[in-house]
Amino acid sequence: MTGEGEIAHLSGMKLNNSDSTKIICTLGPASSDEHTIEQLARHGMAVARLNFSHGTHEFHKQLISSVRKVSRKLDQPIAILQDLSGPKIRVGRIVDGAVRIETGSTLTVVAHDILGDATMISASPANLIPDLKLGDLIFIDDGMIRLQVLESGHESTKATVIKGGLLKEHKGINLPHSTLTLPSLTKKDLKDLEFGLEHGVDWIALSFVRSADDVLHLKKEIAKRGHDTPVIAKLEKPQAIKKLSEIINAADGIMVARGDLGVEMPLDEVPMIQKTIITTANEMHKPVITATQMLESMTQNITPTRAEVSDVANAILDGTDCVMLSGETAAGLYPVEVVAQMARIIHTTEARMRSRFEPVFNFIGKPACEFPVAIAEAAISMAQEIDARLIACFTQSGLSARLVSKQKASVPIIAFTPHRAIVNRLALLRGVFPSYVPHFRSVDQMINHVENSLKKDRIVKKGDNVVIVASAPVNIHGDTNMLKLHTIS
Repeated sequence: MTGEGEIAHLSGMKLNNSDSTKIICTLGPASSDEHTIEQLARHGMAVARLNFSHGTHEFHKQLISSVRKVSRKLDQPIAILQDLSGPKIRVGRIVDGAVRIETGSTLTVVAHDILGDATMISASPANLIPDLKLGDLIFIDDGMIRLQVLESGHESTKATVIKGGLLKEHKGINLPHSTLTLPSLTKKDLKDLEFGLEHGVDWIALSFVRSADDVLHLKKEIAKRGHDTPVIAKLEKPQAIKKLSEIINAADGIMVARGDLGVEMPLDEVPMIQKTIITTANEMHKPVITATQMLESMTQNITPTRAEVSDVANAILDGTDCVMLSGETAAGLYPVEVVAQMARIIHTTEARMRSRFEPVFNFIGKPACEFPVAIAEAAISMAQEIDARLIACFTQSGLSARLVSKQKASVPIIAFTPHRAIVNRLALLRGVFPSYVPHFRSVDQMINHVENSLKKDRIVKKGDNVVIVASAPVNIHGDTNMLKLHTIS
């Protein structure tokens, strides 16, 4: 990052071939050293995800430090996404670590800690047991083992084994048909939240979201601690899909978490649910992330499958803002190569998209009189009409940049902001290249300052057209209300 009063150096931007869709990389044992993190960033990582289901606070502290060092070294904003683990439902201890249970047998699941066997196991957290009802399904180990409740109770539940197998201790449990009273935020999550806010994470992802109240609860906890860090709602429960619009409205961003979603719902429904989530998030002008198994085979192999390449490309075509790598970069053999492969897919797909670009207007659900959205739409249209080199967006909170981003611009969006925290947050937005600038006293000063910087960095030259989006007066928070077509002098 640059010093006070300077504009972030932008000459490294390849505006002629700039790719819009952002890559999120999960950091882990395979990508925890500073050199690998730098290589991930050089090959396309815009957001570093820290998965708090794994690792100690000391481990994550080191990751944050390394990401910030790399960001400063490359003069490239990198957002840090803290992914809270949520209430993980797991099998308890089992004798010898694993036991085989037979299809058709009966298995009792209890609330208290025991050493499980082929007839009785424990599950945690304990307070999920009363939520289980007659006929509910219990999936263990991503559905490899399946039970159905025969008798329910407060301390134990009896189930029939409809699909048996080798049951290992501590494996995950999914309850696709149950309405659980478990909180989205656990005691562990609150401790992790304190840590994340203290160390300046840029985004926070909330697991186990079932309603807008879950998101609002986390936002209150963040505000209580004196922060305004934006929240991404992970959609992985059937209940969340039924309340999609209200959850998107409450959240600052959305993640299509296909892992648990594909266990809790029939797999054949997931593709259309993904498309619905992406479309709805775009209509409501919120960034959306597509996650889980995007290039899963590259965890072990140097090349992906054809189906995986198509999966990534189709998510981009559907309008996702980000594509996310999980185990591929956290624990895989080829963390840098998988990011490079993801970047190539993005580049090729977006090149085809730009060749048939048409502005899209009047998203469903948008009041026609909303000034900021109207200006964002007009900016995209004008950029095409005047063959603009780029769209320069001046933003205090990041909202203006987000609204322009959601219109799927065919030219880069450089988002200038006087707030350093906003710079990193903007790195997650599709097509947005964030840059720090000082506070300005007037619109003319703002335009002159940025024009000189863009010329100095050889991003624009005399005669280039640019579209400028801002709010006036420029030194206070307010709705986007200014659109200017400007020729570089």
